[in-house]
Amino acid sequence: MAEAKIIINATDAGIEGTHIFFSILETAKIDTTNKTLKRLWISSEEKSEVTSWFPEFRANRKGFTTL
Repeated sequence: MAEAKIIINATDAGIEGTHIFFSILETAKIDTTNKTLKRLWISSEEKSEVTSWFPEFRANRKGFTTL
């Protein structure tokens, strides 16, 4: 993750998921200064649903917001 340019928060949409996401970054000592943080907004946890959003991400379209 240290070499990543983009980090995607794909946790649940509640405040707990966001807290876990940032806790992982803090615990791993990931410097996010020069990284783009994105949020995946979907309601399903099915693998097929989650992976179907990656083409949307690459095209920078719906489902993602910049944190």
